[in-house]
Amino acid sequence: MSLEMNKLHHKMNEFLEEKNPQNEEELKKCLDEFMGKYNSDLLDIEDTPSVKALEKLEEAYDCEDEKEAKKLAKEALKIDPFCVDAKRFLFNFEENPFKLLEKMDKAIKEEEEHLKEEDLFNDENIGMFYGLFETRPYIRLMWDKLNLLLNLGMLSQAKEVALEIIRLNENDNMGARFVLMAIYTYFEDEKALNDLLKEYPDDTLISSASQMILNYKLGNFDKALKYLKEANKRNKHFIKVMTKEIKEEEFFTFLENGMYSLGDKSEVFEFMSTFRFVLLNTGSIGEWIDRNKKKVD
Repeated sequence: MSLEMNKLHHKMNEFLEEKNPQNEEELKKCLDEFMGKYNSDLLDIEDTPSVKALEKLEEAYDCEDEKEAKKLAKEALKIDPFCVDAKRFLFNFEENPFKLLEKMDKAIKEEEEHLKEEDLFNDENIGMFYGLFETRPYIRLMWDKLNLLLNLGMLSQAKEVALEIIRLNENDNMGARFVLMAIYTYFEDEKALNDLLKEYPDDTLISSASQMILNYKLGNFDKALKYLKEANKRNKHFIKVMTKEIKEEEFFTFLENGMYSLGDKSEVFEFMSTFRFVLLNTGSIGEWIDRNKKKVD
């Protein structure tokens, strides 16, 4: 969200608190009145501490000098101690992963307490955290912790964090369900994987590929072949990438920018990145795919 939208958001909240609409019809009238004033330049939108902190953080992101960038981010936190994104920015400079984990846990606890004090961590909001401006940074913070736990090989803890992200944000904008698919595949938990796929049904490569690997690990080779065919149908590059017919340089290029498109080779690279800890412990899967690729239509 841009700084201008941030300011507008805070002003709209103040406006609605003052008007205190009691039902949907009153809310609509209030929103129409607010947008009418906004479009007529009748609103006096002042900077809040939150907005000022984000402006300072924006300076930090634009700063090429590491020392100065840290200083600017710390200044942002002085302006707004609950500027989660400033904390996340400073986490990038912590080289010790275990100290980083401690800092993340501390930040998560602090933000949870803050959201509860603001009556935002409640039953009404749980399930849509990413959709709310005030709670979205908390989800991003949880996502950072999830990725750190994966890098540390702490998969059981990572599973719990991924489940919590989905509980707080049922639409799962961050893609925690894909990490769960990988974790369930790693632990050969067929029931959990199937339950997850029922909860989030889709026609993406990753769902087919996860079932292919899981059934391979369980020795259900006929079912594994079925899902291999399904995966390659959903992405024609799947077998070529998995059997290393694609140059490794392409994968490293993908890792640098992290962008992918459905049906493209980059989608397979995204799958490999998410399932990296699974693939590292299933070394012969590429050989099995190579032996069975002639059976794929």
